[in-house]
Amino acid sequence: MTKRALLLLITWSSLLCADNFVLYSGGAVSGKLLTIKDNEAVYRKDRTPAEPKIIFEKRSLVNEISRLEIKLDKRPELKKQPVTALLVNGDRLGGEIIELNGSTFIMKTPFGEVTLVTNTLLALVFAENNAPLPVDKNYTTLILKNGDELKCKLKEIKDGKVLVSSDLGELELSFDRINMLVLVAAGKLDFRGKDFISVLELINGDRYSGRYLSFSGTRFRLEPMWALKARQAVYEFDQAVVDNLTFKNSGVVFLSDLEPETVKETPYFDFHLRWKKDTNIKGQPLRLNSTEYKKGISCQSRTEFTYKLDSEYSVFKSACGIENSAVTGSAGLKITADGKILFENKLKKGEAPLALDLEVKSVKELKILVDFGEAGDSGAFVSLGNPMLVKVTEGKEEAVKISEGVFRIGQVLIDKNKREVSFPAKIEARAGLIEYLAVHTEGKTYEAELSTEARPVHLQVALIMLGLQYGQNINFRNEALEPKGGKVEIFVEDGEKRLEMKDVIYDRVRKTGLEGGEFIFSGSKFAAGYFLAEQEGSLISLFKDPGAVIVYNNPTASDATGYSAYDAASRNLPAAAKPVTVIIKPK
Repeated sequence: MTKRALLLLITWSSLLCADNFVLYSGGAVSGKLLTIKDNEAVYRKDRTPAEPKIIFEKRSLVNEISRLEIKLDKRPELKKQPVTALLVNGDRLGGEIIELNGSTFIMKTPFGEVTLVTNTLLALVFAENNAPLPVDKNYTTLILKNGDELKCKLKEIKDGKVLVSSDLGELELSFDRINMLVLVAAGKLDFRGKDFISVLELINGDRYSGRYLSFSGTRFRLEPMWALKARQAVYEFDQAVVDNLTFKNSGVVFLSDLEPETVKETPYFDFHLRWKKDTNIKGQPLRLNSTEYKKGISCQSRTEFTYKLDSEYSVFKSACGIENSAVTGSAGLKITADGKILFENKLKKGEAPLALDLEVKSVKELKILVDFGEAGDSGAFVSLGNPMLVKVTEGKEEAVKISEGVFRIGQVLIDKNKREVSFPAKIEARAGLIEYLAVHTEGKTYEAELSTEARPVHLQVALIMLGLQYGQNINFRNEALEPKGGKVEIFVEDGEKRLEMKDVIYDRVRKTGLEGGEFIFSGSKFAAGYFLAEQEGSLISLFKDPGAVIVYNNPTASDATGYSAYDAASRNLPAAAKPVTVIIKPK
């Protein structure tokens, strides 16, 4: 297995207290977070049993990371705060209320004082309470510790007291008598804008949304987007109190972070539990068999969700099954995209969760129906664990015009006048066996003649811009199919001379330079929601690599992958320190 694949797909149990990065592909990688700066996360990779000699720093763009889970041996005990403010975007702020008067709410948290617009508040919780919030669009609801509920209008909160008006007249109640205050103003503001790019969840359950600023050493810095005061908005959180950091502008969106367009709950009898986000339907940790999920949706049959996707996503992934807490055990699950059925199955208690991996590219509306089970079974609780929507990335790369007919995308140059694409590279191997002509610097450099900072996705887009049509590669190694696509010629320039492939690569079997085969623009592909070439760093392969952008098809090779024994032709290559340029032209 390659370094890249190991990094992206495996979480090593041997790394004690390693932070866990959940990537947009749905995979994970363990490492020690060093810093996050300029939209890039840097973390240290340690030795693994499979690659004991490897120890290096790894970099990932923030938009490749959906969730960063902080793993530490020692955690401080956070003092319990007297009041928890629940905001309409799902944030939870523990602290002390200084004042709520008219349109302004001021709260002192352990991480600074914050001033909010009152209608960003969903509720104030004065005591431990896992019960669902009462919903009444007409009244603010005051719930006392003795169980009494009072429909009222909030007038002021100050000096440890709540002043409300109701049918009973004006009432002034001290905090110690109140369980919860649910405000009618909830839901007036939309917190789903692009500026909400990160969420910090603390070990005590507090949740802060805002614009991510930095992480350096041991402290996270966040600018809360809901703050009123212009210069109030920088919070600092010690790493030891942070449970996880979610990047809302990443390549993946959890379904539980989206508001459904509609939810239709149909009780079989009069009693029906309301659906929940990120917990099971009883407000407890969400579990399917032995696996606990921090993100998810739980509901009772029959419930139908409708989500507006607006063609922004390519893949929907989720675990699904009957929740552990369910008493009875059957339900139907149907998922449709713009009216077309993507998935339909029966779920039964005790069965292993099903893994969904559904294509939703160009889908405008997604519907999820949890239906009654066998013989009208209405008691099953169905959960979706880590339901993720992977954003569309293919075709969204933009090229910059340099001059007439000349464009640049990343480090790849497209010259339509010369009918060629080129990118800078450096020599990795001047001798010895190789499997790739060119890979990304984070790819399989130990198997390649050249390495480059040019991204595979940029190369693929550049070749399409040149007018080449990518075809189809094999789906897995050893598959007995021929790759299809536009044929290309490849050259290597060192500033003085242009070398053909027969001068750059030596075929040990045929005892000659590379010849007899053809380079094919087969194009890489999306699999399980991610672009294979980006994951593996494969640009130009000397065999039928399913993930590479360009592959060499050798019809005389005995290996089913089309691979022969190739060497770097050292006598023809420039010095290792000398930069070179890879040039690709249609054949």
